Amino acid sequence: MKELIKKLVFAILFRMTIVRHRLNYAKKDLNDKSANIAFKKCSNEQYHRIKQFWGRYNISPNLKWFDFFNTISLDAHKIEYYIPHDIFYSKIDIALSDSNAARYIDDKNLYDLVFYDIDQPKTICRIEDGVLLNENYKFITVDEAVKFCQESETVIIKPSVNSEGGSGIRFWSKKEDGEDVLMSILREKGHYIISSVVSQSKTLKQIHEASLNTIRIITLVHNNAVHILSHTLRMGVNGAKVDNAASGGIFCGIESSGKLKDVAYDSLGNVYNEHPQSGRFDNITIPNFEKCKDLVKGCAPRLSRISRLCSWDICLNENDQPMLIEVNMSFGDVQLHQIPNGPIFGEMTPEILDTIFKK
Repeated sequence: MKELIKKLVFAILFRMTIVRHRLNYAKKDLNDKSANIAFKKCSNEQYHRIKQFWGRYNISPNLKWFDFFNTISLDAHKIEYYIPHDIFYSKIDIALSDSNAARYIDDKNLYDLVFYDIDQPKTICRIEDGVLLNENYKFITVDEAVKFCQESETVIIKPSVNSEGGSGIRFWSKKEDGEDVLMSILREKGHYIISSVVSQSKTLKQIHEASLNTIRIITLVHNNAVHILSHTLRMGVNGAKVDNAASGGIFCGIESSGKLKDVAYDSLGNVYNEHPQSGRFDNITIPNFEKCKDLVKGCAPRLSRISRLCSWDICLNENDQPMLIEVNMSFGDVQLHQIPNGPIFGEMTPEILDTIFKK
């Protein structure tokens, strides 16, 4: 009984910590946006609809969020369906995913096991709290790890857990970096996965060559089916090696056909009518976009015990074939979808919110 109580208390404290962290994140996010652009206030009629809709769930949302959505929305007809980020992260996302369980399985070093049949960047080696493993989870020495990396010539080193917004990602090149730099990384005590660098699709490479530009798709497992809620393309700018919005990248909505929409945004809500380096967006169509959607629809049920709401990062290799880069089982960046594509749950919004708040 004592052990059960101990686990219960831990779970409650963990959830409280997660909620507090997410609320602070959302508050800062809104403040940053309001300091950057002038919000277009909603009309009294819009405010009335918003209050009436959210009042069904005994929630009084911060109306400033809806002023932001009204500013960036191309169609404010269903503005009350937008999910404020603080409500999404602290109530909705946490109801659709088990954050405590996710922190154990949301480890990129487990991808080769969970997604064993899915194309992914080749794993060179792994660092698990100072323990070195090869791609097949066998122990290796530092010298062997160095040899494997040198054979690949260029590798990407990512934190395998607790990575947000591209933080902690590093690149190592045999031509540009010394062996001592690599040795130092390999002796670190953290959790990392070291992978080969993907040669990406010509179509996506022409947008911004320096970064791996990825397709973000969010899925919802609901009523015994996988629903694709939204898809965007994340792009690097100005020579950056990562495409994350939190690291200065931009994102553009993708139509169901794979065609990009005509404008992109950054995390502060700034509008880009064209890419700073490559021009217009709406003359680009993602190759094999249906395959990208099929990939995530096939993978989503594997994680439904942990999370019914998953954000997937997909890239296209040089042959335009989709590859899995990453999956966020909780705390996926909802702004990547709501800013360019509208309310995350679309017409399903009342149905989904009813299942969460009217249990």
